[in-house]
Amino acid sequence: MYMMFDSGNRGRRPRECRMKSVVMAALFLVTFALPALADYEAGRKAWNAGKSSEALAQWRAAADGGDRRAMLELGRLYVRGLGVPQSFVQAHVWFNLAASRGVEAAVKERDAVAAKMTPQQLATAQERALSWRPAAGSGTSAGAPPPRAEDLERRNWPAGESFRDCRGCPEMVVVPAGEYMMGVPDDEKDEGFPSAKPRHQVTIRRRFAVGKYEVTRGEYERFMKESGRLTADGCFTYEGKWKKRWKNRGGRDWSNPGFSQGEREPVVCVNWDEAQAYVEWLSRKTGERYRLLTESEWEYATRGGTKGRYHFGERISKSLANFYGSRGETTQVGSYPANDFGLHDVHGNVSEWVEDCWHENYSGAPTDGSAWTIGGNCEVRVLRGGAWGRDGPSTLRSASRDRNWARARSSVRGFPWSRSSEVGFRVARTLAP
Repeated sequence: MYMMFDSGNRGRRPRECRMKSVVMAALFLVTFALPALADYEAGRKAWNAGKSSEALAQWRAAADGGDRRAMLELGRLYVRGLGVPQSFVQAHVWFNLAASRGVEAAVKERDAVAAKMTPQQLATAQERALSWRPAAGSGTSAGAPPPRAEDLERRNWPAGESFRDCRGCPEMVVVPAGEYMMGVPDDEKDEGFPSAKPRHQVTIRRRFAVGKYEVTRGEYERFMKESGRLTADGCFTYEGKWKKRWKNRGGRDWSNPGFSQGEREPVVCVNWDEAQAYVEWLSRKTGERYRLLTESEWEYATRGGTKGRYHFGERISKSLANFYGSRGETTQVGSYPANDFGLHDVHGNVSEWVEDCWHENYSGAPTDGSAWTIGGNCEVRVLRGGAWGRDGPSTLRSASRDRNWARARSSVRGFPWSRSSEVGFRVARTLAP
């Protein structure tokens, strides 16, 4: 039926085909090309109107869709720290992508940024640019699930990529191998850091994966339900009817830490033994080796290739981290900027358990990234990162160290119990070579 034409219509077929081609091209433009152009132009309009956050969102969408002009703009924002934390790594990524698409200005700006970067930062940026793919369909990658772990393993675990091993498992980020100087300079006399000396070089020889966020209450609740583990009672909390104060309280635990929490806030009131139980359960569930970070891995991952007091520079403010009572409780994970390795909340929110036993200083510390579990006091374990409550700027530094009792015990001066509403944890995962 559709193949039948009368002789009077046969001469019109070429014209009809041409018209059909024009219509299809127009549909393609409207569906794919114009949204990217609109994102870029909308971003430019928002920027000129002083709406930097709106401009950033528009340019991200356009860049994720492959718009080279938006890539150039994002690179410039990251260089200057306008609307985003200053990051030479992210700036280099976007300049590199724009340069590969023929933007000559991006080549010069990329090379200028590269001159300010460490070799480790440069390697991370180059790997991210190589693994970048334009978002499918909508022109944005927002809300897209992370790739499967087996896909990343086939690609030799590209640095900066995130993945999950199972539904409900923590989202993990691949951290590259590298080396750095651990601790504070020996000649630094301010703020009292005797436990973070002597400063020494640490070499991380293999890539590993780190939780993009601290383990959340929702993730921990899944573990408690599936494992059948009983909730232990008692936690050091900050509350009171008329005047709040820190005190060990019964009737408080991870599910009731003295303030309201959502599923996406970090779990607290968990001691070191309970954090170990979680990673052991996760290892059995996934068939992969999950664990706590070692102390030297934690500082390496937190610094993200930087050398300053914090991953974003020498100063900290309450717009960059949750600390010293700024919110009065935990905040949802990912509320603050990620570092150059893609990790969130490494400064503040909750202090994080690591694997190592407590030592009074770094004399004799391992230099290969391994946990220090010989000597020292293994009844007391190291905490890192600082927290939302009592911790000030010095405690949140990348090099700052703290500690607490690893397991439940009776009241002891200085470390009353082993659980606190300021303490949670982040996980690591060993990757196949």
